[in-house]
Amino acid sequence: MTPIPPGDDEMTERLLESLRLSEAKFSGIISIASEAIISVDESQSIVLFNQGAEQIFGYLADEVMGKPLDVLLPEEYHHTHREEVREFGRSPVMARRMGDRDTHIMGRRKNGEIFPAEASISKQEIGGHWLFTAVLRDISERKRIEKENAELLERAQDAARTRDDVLRIVSHDLGNSLSGILVTTRVLLRTLPETPGNRDTRKRIESIRHLTEQMQRLRQDLLDVARIEAGHLSIVAERHEPEALVDSVFDDFEALAQESGLKLLREVDPHLPQVVVDRERILQVFSNLVTNAIKFTPVGGAVTLGAHRVDGVVRFSVSDEGSGIPPEDLPHIFDRYWQAKSANRAGAGLGLAIAKGLVEAQGGSIEVASAVNEGSAFSFSLPAAPE
Repeated sequence: MTPIPPGDDEMTERLLESLRLSEAKFSGIISIASEAIISVDESQSIVLFNQGAEQIFGYLADEVMGKPLDVLLPEEYHHTHREEVREFGRSPVMARRMGDRDTHIMGRRKNGEIFPAEASISKQEIGGHWLFTAVLRDISERKRIEKENAELLERAQDAARTRDDVLRIVSHDLGNSLSGILVTTRVLLRTLPETPGNRDTRKRIESIRHLTEQMQRLRQDLLDVARIEAGHLSIVAERHEPEALVDSVFDDFEALAQESGLKLLREVDPHLPQVVVDRERILQVFSNLVTNAIKFTPVGGAVTLGAHRVDGVVRFSVSDEGSGIPPEDLPHIFDRYWQAKSANRAGAGLGLAIAKGLVEAQGGSIEVASAVNEGSAFSFSLPAAPE
């Protein structure tokens, strides 16, 4: 920092003396500050220019000392900035931010480059005259990152909108086609005589029906994921008895468990409080969890449905005696489209992600505990309804 040479003007002498005292007291802090620290007198001539200012503006202190502050500003800002400093000098406020709350000021480097900045200004009265000091920060890099992030966000939003539009169109048309195929296969199976000669034909029709139902489920999964992400998931919440929800799932899956050579068990605490939930959505969560449990449990094993009261919530659970989940896979188990390397890749990896979204949309949480070769326990907790 190099102050301008002392002149004959008494005001300048006093300002310089004040600067010398301040510099002696705070020279270490001022000189190493990364922000630009610039002081001007009442005529808005530069009387202090620290190293931070040299780095930001590209001038050496000797090149700007005594020159008007305009040298550091774009020409179109000269008049506005001068008036702003004069108005600040007349106001009772001793320090404030420059520019509006949501805007920034502009600086001009020695090479002519214009850059955005944030600055605060303070004033000090010396012998009836004002000394103005501004602390300025170059925010070019921050603005560049903000612009890039805004562009990325806009592109991502455009992509999401395009995806949703395509999904809606494809889902509608695909849904109509799949429904037509399902109706046709049911009619064929109902009308085709069950004779030895038709056995292979019926088998092929059953296969077509089964594959079509899989496609319908995948279509619905994609729609559910899109609705969850967009926050458009429809929830119709009512009071329900936890035991009744578990019983409904038990009735739906008991036959499938038996066909798979498994035992389906239930463990429900007595006198559980009601939960306020969308019944169909909660049964959808159960369906995803129970289907997985049956799929991964070997013949002779058991799948257990549970409902228990834990710390003011009702915790529902689905436990199996399957192969378990490796520890490295557990952090990803609820990720969309993710599947374990050892898993049956028949689905799209959306079931657990949808279950998580459905539970969280109703104010609950979902988690998993698992050990390799011992089985897995998925549980989701829902707030108890007020009495």
